Amino acid sequence: MTGAALFRLRKVACALSLWLVLLFPGLSKADSRDQKAADLYEEARDLIRKGNHKKGAQLLKQAIDRGATEPVERQGSETRYLAERYDPYYWLGRAQMELGLDDQALLSFEKSESFGVIKGWQEEWTDLSRRRAQLLAKRPPPTPTPGLAIVAAVASATPVPTAHVAVVVPPTPVPALPTPTPVVVALVVPTRAAGAAVSPAPVSEPPEKTALRTIREEYAKWMTDPVGGGSAREVLASRTGPLDALLSRPASPAALAAALAKETAFRTKEALPALRRDGLLAGLGALQKHDFAAVALAVGFVRVVDPAAPQPAILECAALGTQYLVEGRRSAALVDRARRSLAAWRLKVGKDALLPPLLSPALRDVLK
Repeated sequence: MTGAALFRLRKVACALSLWLVLLFPGLSKADSRDQKAADLYEEARDLIRKGNHKKGAQLLKQAIDRGATEPVERQGSETRYLAERYDPYYWLGRAQMELGLDDQALLSFEKSESFGVIKGWQEEWTDLSRRRAQLLAKRPPPTPTPGLAIVAAVASATPVPTAHVAVVVPPTPVPALPTPTPVVVALVVPTRAAGAAVSPAPVSEPPEKTALRTIREEYAKWMTDPVGGGSAREVLASRTGPLDALLSRPASPAALAAALAKETAFRTKEALPALRRDGLLAGLGALQKHDFAAVALAVGFVRVVDPAAPQPAILECAALGTQYLVEGRRSAALVDRARRSLAAWRLKVGKDALLPPLLSPALRDVLK
């Protein structure tokens, strides 16, 4: 490629990137007729059942990389063998869990559950629920609410009337030793005045602290995302420590309200735009390489960060339409999903909005 051609390519990529990021300040699904994905899935499932989790996980990722990213009842070609109960994320999660990749396994299980298909398969759904519970149980317990500990301490400090009972315990004689003197042991038996038992009243957490805790949990989810986790950790590095410290100790309502206002402003004005931009740029880079599976992951990350953003829908539409053209116009299902993504974009930006330059003239003809 000549220097001039490379310069033009970079210029086009830059223009597309700026359009996605600035025009609106505010997963890809599967081809159910991919026989190669069905074959990879069947082989991976057999390997995982036999204990070869590493190789099985590799084959599942190959199936997903082909664009077969949606769990379905049957995967493959009608003229060949169809794989039953196709859910690569469930089996990938099983393999990752056996390999000790607990965080990745939990994400895979959550991805499987998000599609909802596996809930109709009793054996797989029961196993997924059990494994997810095991993974969650291995995580460190949440920080106890300081208010409850204070109430418990106050309750235990309340003086309680006691009765002292003297009991004589005769010791066991020991041969060749003088007869010991009986020892008097005092047992303290708590007593309480007649009437109903008194228990400390439950203390509810201030709503400001609950809101801050929700934001902190959201940050943790962003930072563990396989696509945008690195970017999220950079953006949020200075926020998590102070948040954890604030949540671990009592604070006045005024201090909590001020902290919530500050954190909400940071999340809305700084974190969301930065992470949305990074996710979209990652998706654009993957689209230029025709790495459609990576585009789907980037789209999924942006939707987790900012569900209201319209840009992921149009990026998904461009990826699905491009995949249809690159693969020789064989899969009408790709076109159908691209049209649904385009409709979702128009629903957010307005039905009369002009189509962005991300959709080439060839793509626009396909989507008519």
